[in-house]
Amino acid sequence: MQKNGEDAVIDKDYRIEEGIITFYTQGSYTLTMTNDAIVSYPDYPAIVIAEFLCVNNVVGIFDNAQEQLTCYVQNGILHIGGLLAGESWSVYSASGMLVEESENEFIMLPSKGVYIVQAGNRTVKVVY
Repeated sequence: MQKNGEDAVIDKDYRIEEGIITFYTQGSYTLTMTNDAIVSYPDYPAIVIAEFLCVNNVVGIFDNAQEQLTCYVQNGILHIGGLLAGESWSVYSASGMLVEESENEFIMLPSKGVYIVQAGNRTVKVVY
Protein backbone atom coordinates (compact mmCIF):
# COMPACT_ATOMS: atom_id res chain seq x y z
CA MET A 1 0.00 0.00 0.00
CA GLN A 2 1.31 3.44 -0.90
CA LYS A 3 0.13 6.86 0.24
CA ASN A 4 0.95 9.85 -1.95
CA GLY A 5 3.61 7.78 -3.75
CA GLU A 6 5.39 6.55 -0.60
CA ASP A 7 4.95 3.45 1.56
CA ALA A 8 1.91 3.84 3.82
CA VAL A 9 2.30 2.86 7.48
CA ILE A 10 -0.08 0.17 8.70
CA ASP A 11 -1.98 1.10 11.91
CA LYS A 12 -1.00 4.76 11.34
CA ASP A 13 -2.32 5.50 7.84
CA TYR A 14 -4.62 2.48 7.42
CA ARG A 15 -5.51 -1.01 8.60
CA ILE A 16 -6.91 -4.10 6.91
CA GLU A 17 -9.12 -6.36 8.99
CA GLU A 18 -11.30 -9.17 7.61
CA GLY A 19 -10.92 -7.78 4.08
CA ILE A 20 -12.01 -4.25 5.05
CA ILE A 21 -9.63 -1.33 4.57
CA THR A 22 -9.97 1.53 7.06
CA PHE A 23 -8.09 4.76 6.30
CA TYR A 24 -6.91 6.88 9.25
CA THR A 25 -5.30 9.77 7.36
CA GLN A 26 -6.14 11.75 4.23
CA GLY A 27 -4.22 11.07 1.04
CA SER A 28 -4.11 9.31 -2.29
CA TYR A 29 -3.61 5.59 -1.68
CA THR A 30 -2.56 2.89 -4.16
CA LEU A 31 -3.13 -0.77 -3.31
CA THR A 32 -1.47 -3.43 -5.48
CA MET A 33 -2.46 -7.09 -5.07
CA THR A 34 -0.76 -10.03 -6.79
CA ASN A 35 -1.64 -13.72 -7.07
CA ASP A 36 -0.70 -14.22 -3.40
CA ALA A 37 -3.68 -12.07 -2.38
CA ILE A 38 -6.13 -12.96 -5.17
CA VAL A 39 -7.81 -16.21 -6.08
CA SER A 40 -7.37 -16.46 -9.84
CA TYR A 41 -7.28 -19.07 -12.55
CA PRO A 42 -3.81 -20.69 -12.41
CA ASP A 43 -2.99 -20.15 -16.11
CA TYR A 44 -3.85 -16.45 -15.97
CA PRO A 45 -1.94 -14.57 -13.28
CA ALA A 46 -3.81 -11.61 -11.89
CA ILE A 47 -2.59 -8.27 -10.65
CA VAL A 48 -5.09 -5.75 -9.35
CA ILE A 49 -4.23 -2.11 -8.80
CA ALA A 50 -6.81 0.04 -7.03
CA GLU A 51 -6.48 3.72 -6.21
CA PHE A 52 -8.30 5.38 -3.32
CA LEU A 53 -8.64 9.05 -2.45
CA CYS A 54 -9.45 9.71 1.20
CA VAL A 55 -10.73 13.21 2.00
CA ASN A 56 -12.40 13.85 5.37
CA ASN A 57 -13.29 10.16 5.76
CA VAL A 58 -14.90 10.02 2.29
CA VAL A 59 -13.15 7.46 0.12
CA GLY A 60 -13.34 7.45 -3.67
CA ILE A 61 -12.26 4.35 -5.58
CA PHE A 62 -10.90 4.58 -9.09
CA ASP A 63 -12.05 1.66 -11.26
CA ASN A 64 -9.71 1.37 -14.24
CA ALA A 65 -12.38 -0.55 -16.18
CA GLN A 66 -14.81 2.38 -16.17
CA GLU A 67 -14.81 5.43 -18.39
CA GLN A 68 -12.24 7.89 -17.08
CA LEU A 69 -13.61 11.04 -15.50
CA THR A 70 -12.04 14.18 -17.00
CA CYS A 71 -12.27 17.77 -15.77
CA TYR A 72 -10.91 21.15 -16.79
CA VAL A 73 -11.61 24.77 -15.88
CA GLN A 74 -11.97 27.53 -18.45
CA ASN A 75 -12.96 31.10 -17.48
CA GLY A 76 -14.16 29.93 -14.06
CA ILE A 77 -16.38 27.20 -15.52
CA LEU A 78 -15.69 23.60 -14.51
CA HIS A 79 -16.28 21.20 -17.42
CA ILE A 80 -16.61 17.46 -16.81
CA GLY A 81 -16.35 14.57 -19.26
CA GLY A 82 -16.75 10.81 -19.03
CA LEU A 83 -20.17 10.93 -17.38
CA LEU A 84 -22.64 8.12 -17.95
CA ALA A 85 -26.07 9.10 -19.29
CA GLY A 86 -28.03 10.83 -16.52
CA GLU A 87 -25.20 10.43 -14.00
CA SER A 88 -25.03 13.07 -11.29
CA TRP A 89 -21.78 14.33 -9.86
CA SER A 90 -20.59 16.38 -6.89
CA VAL A 91 -17.92 19.00 -6.33
CA TYR A 92 -16.24 19.32 -2.93
CA SER A 93 -13.83 21.95 -1.64
CA ALA A 94 -10.38 20.84 -0.46
CA SER A 95 -11.77 20.87 3.10
CA GLY A 96 -14.47 18.35 2.11
CA MET A 97 -17.44 20.74 2.02
CA LEU A 98 -20.03 20.10 -0.71
CA VAL A 99 -19.87 22.94 -3.26
CA GLU A 100 -22.48 21.70 -5.75
CA GLU A 101 -24.26 18.63 -7.11
CA SER A 102 -25.25 18.54 -10.77
CA GLU A 103 -26.17 16.45 -13.79
CA ASN A 104 -25.02 19.18 -16.20
CA GLU A 105 -21.64 18.87 -17.91
CA PHE A 106 -20.42 22.17 -16.44
CA ILE A 107 -20.84 24.50 -13.45
CA MET A 108 -19.47 27.91 -12.44
CA LEU A 109 -16.90 27.60 -9.64
CA PRO A 110 -17.32 30.09 -6.77
CA SER A 111 -13.60 30.92 -6.46
CA LYS A 112 -10.11 29.74 -7.27
CA GLY A 113 -8.88 26.78 -5.25
CA VAL A 114 -8.58 22.99 -5.11
CA TYR A 115 -11.72 20.94 -5.74
CA ILE A 116 -12.59 17.25 -5.67
CA VAL A 117 -15.05 16.09 -8.35
CA GLN A 118 -16.85 12.80 -7.72
CA ALA A 119 -19.16 10.84 -10.04
CA GLY A 120 -20.14 7.38 -8.84
CA ASN A 121 -16.94 5.85 -7.51
CA ARG A 122 -14.68 7.96 -9.74
CA THR A 123 -12.87 10.97 -8.31
CA VAL A 124 -10.70 13.72 -9.85
CA LYS A 125 -8.78 16.56 -8.20
CA VAL A 126 -9.07 19.94 -9.95
CA VAL A 127 -6.84 22.95 -9.26
CA TYR A 128 -8.20 26.32 -10.42
